[in-house]
Amino acid sequence: MSYIERQYILSERAHFMCPNMHFGILVRISAAYSSERANAVLELLAQAHPFLRSVVAREDAEKLYYAVGEKSRIEASERDMPQTLWSDYAEIGRPNWNVFESGLLKVVLYPDADGFQVLFIAHHLLGDGRAIASLACEFAEAYAGKKAPVAVEERLIRSMDDLPSGSALTRMNRFLMHWANKCWAKGKESVTYEEYATFAARFTAENPVEHRLSSLKQPETDKLLGLCKENGISINDLLLARLFRASGARKVIIAADIRRFLKSYSSSALGNYASAIGVAAPHGGDLIKNAQALHRQVKRCIGDNRKLMLILACYLTLTPSLTETAAIATLGGFHSKAERQLNIMVGRE
Repeated sequence: MSYIERQYILSERAHFMCPNMHFGILVRISAAYSSERANAVLELLAQAHPFLRSVVAREDAEKLYYAVGEKSRIEASERDMPQTLWSDYAEIGRPNWNVFESGLLKVVLYPDADGFQVLFIAHHLLGDGRAIASLACEFAEAYAGKKAPVAVEERLIRSMDDLPSGSALTRMNRFLMHWANKCWAKGKESVTYEEYATFAARFTAENPVEHRLSSLKQPETDKLLGLCKENGISINDLLLARLFRASGARKVIIAADIRRFLKSYSSSALGNYASAIGVAAPHGGDLIKNAQALHRQVKRCIGDNRKLMLILACYLTLTPSLTETAAIATLGGFHSKAERQLNIMVGRE
């Protein structure tokens, strides 16, 4: 196996100890099913993507990295038709997914008379939604014999130097980050992975996730696309407006793809190449006007590198072990002076 530069988990540390950090993508393949061929393609994907041969390992108290081996760490299984899709998803992505012992991708194959379906369940440490969607497309193309997976270097965001110009924190935010780091070091606090696992099991049991499945036929999709084009909005703007109406939420955090800004990113590489921005609920108006207001709000955020890269800049400035406690602290499973200050900064308290 050729030398692979060690990739450290830095901006992704917030995903490390957070419940429900997995998601799924279901793909239908309209080709005759062969278990041998499907597993052979998964093996090809693993050889092309080092992260599919990885588990998480600890170098020291502050450094986690992707420990890449020679063999695939994809866990694949075959099941009957997916009438039990959500129960399969819940079972396979259960909260005791130990990333130190298990690989970061689990695959379920559902053969049927017209071909088969593939459920990709990924831990967020493997990649963001766009990365896993790209991986699903790679599988489909390779299975159909159209294009074999190509080896790609997976190089993550490692420092502020990887972010575009204008991403630096304001003087006040830098002060708050360094003050939080100082409090963290002085308090000598920590959360072990075992403590997190206990918390995650309790949290997921007390806060069950509800899944709803819906599908749109091509005519419905075309109608929505036409409506969006006519009003200068995207499908995401429309769905976001519907979400605000249905949930009554005042603010929603959404992901924003930043691949175009990153020199380190290689096409189809796995990993997280996204930031996050907060979007406030629009006031009054009908659904389309709400979507248009959200479109303008998102456009302003992604047009300002300081706003767009804020969360990544914070993660890259904080002590890694402090970053990884962000989720458990916000959800009430851990308390510290440093975390309280961070919560105040981002408006959580």
